[in-house]
Amino acid sequence: MSNMNNAQTEGKPWYKEFWGWFVFAPLIFIACVCSVLLTVAYSLKDDVVTDDYYKKGRMINNTFAATRAAQDLGLTAMVAIDATAENITVSLNATSPVFAPEITLIFSHPMESGLDKKYKLVRQPGSNETAVYTAATEAPIKGRHYLQLSYYVDAPKAMRTEEDPDPKVEAWRVVGELDVSANATVTLTP
Repeated sequence: MSNMNNAQTEGKPWYKEFWGWFVFAPLIFIACVCSVLLTVAYSLKDDVVTDDYYKKGRMINNTFAATRAAQDLGLTAMVAIDATAENITVSLNATSPVFAPEITLIFSHPMESGLDKKYKLVRQPGSNETAVYTAATEAPIKGRHYLQLSYYVDAPKAMRTEEDPDPKVEAWRVVGELDVSANATVTLTP
């Protein structure tokens, strides 16, 4: 009788037993799936959300003031993109004179921040009634973008900090949306 018990207990190794695999196989599978999902979630994280909520919240008042200033000046801007010459031309119209030697045009992609572009446009000499600004693009602009055209001035001394000793604030801004694949011109309004 004791010989029979020894033969039953010494049987097959654990990895040849059905019940061992029945218990561990789902656990191993779940661990593999979780590691794949965590890797994908970490590598493809959302890059549209900002990290500095407090600063963005403080700056929202400046954004409203810049839009209001553009409305008061009666600003409109015609943005034209020449894909063959790879340059941007902006014609700025206003009911009041606008003296801005340099303006900033931001192309914000709706989904991927890596496709955002920022250009400094310089006023062309001889453009008196309608101010004309140009800038060269380093690569063709493709797809749909939100546009923001702004003029920045030095901030008041009260806004200066050790981290940012020379901050800039928007004097005015106009916005719009452009799908470069459909057309290459758009009118921006406050």
